[in-house]
Amino acid sequence: MITYKKKFHFYARDEELFAFVRNMLEVLEGDIDPKFEVEIEGDLDHRCVNFKILDQVLH
Repeated sequence: MITYKKKFHFYARDEELFAFVRNMLEVLEGDIDPKFEVEIEGDLDHRCVNFKILDQVLH
């Protein structure tokens, strides 16, 4: 599994977070059955997007 994590300021708009996810999905374009997970978490100062590409896609 490969994990990409990007940290955004807490006040970042949802569109900015979704743009990051869209860009990551472009990497998987062309795979027959891509497997990935997306998690959005946050604290008082930041919001983080975790994008995980599962091993099956990498082989």
